[in-house]
Amino acid sequence: LKALGLSGGVEDLSFHAWDGLFKMLVFISYIAAISFLPDIRRVFQYHGAEHKVIWAHEKGQPLTPAGAKPFSRLHPRCGTAFVLFVLAVSIAIYAVLVPALLSVFSPESTVLKHAYIVGLKLMLMIPVSAVAYEIIKYAGKHYEKPLCRVLSGPGLFMQLLTTHEPDEKQLEVAIAALKGATQKAQEG
Repeated sequence: LKALGLSGGVEDLSFHAWDGLFKMLVFISYIAAISFLPDIRRVFQYHGAEHKVIWAHEKGQPLTPAGAKPFSRLHPRCGTAFVLFVLAVSIAIYAVLVPALLSVFSPESTVLKHAYIVGLKLMLMIPVSAVAYEIIKYAGKHYEKPLCRVLSGPGLFMQLLTTHEPDEKQLEVAIAALKGATQKAQEG
């Protein structure tokens, strides 16, 4: 078992895989739990409004509540999907690279070893985030492809928790926000 990296120590692939899966479970559970709070539910309605308005904008539809309402509250390039992908990519990268790097250098002291692991994971956060961003960007741009729909699936599933159907006023706020953002971008 040890030769396969499955003995469970911090030097093993299985430790970092289970650690990452536990973090993902905590994240999803937290989002699910807070979605029952009335104030958070309202925030999630604004999040749904944002997605509907972005869809309307991307499809060239009028930026009105009636123009945005028919669109989905789920969007493949959502920030929620990005966070989920950062977690997923970090599980894969940490589970492979941390044990490999520990096989090259591993402090004798348990405290130093754990500090070294934390340092490695912090240094890897930029490439992990970059890989996650590129996956989301590619999957969103090529959403019509079956593989990209599969890649987008977990993020869309999370959005079932982080978005709710908005009311007309929330759509108006999202429209005003998008118009303000696009105007600022055009002004440069």
